[in-house]
Amino acid sequence: MHTYITYIHTYIRTYIYTYIHTYMHTYITYIHTYIHTYTHTYIHTHIHTYIHAYLHNLHTYIHTYTHTYIHTCILT
Repeated sequence: MHTYITYIHTYIRTYIYTYIHTYMHTYITYIHTYIHTYTHTYIHTHIHTYIHAYLHNLHTYIHTYTHTYIHTCILT
């Protein structure tokens, strides 16, 4: 009887451990994926906005410089 109870106890403990381990692994994987996706999206959006602003400023600078240069050349 004692051996049987020990066996059942071991089985239950192993089952619970395996279940918790699997569940936690799945949960951690999910959280990791979520954080990775969120971070990637945030960084991508942030960099995209930054690049867009940079290109816009560069375009404005080139346009202004070219306009000023042409205007000055025509006048002189």
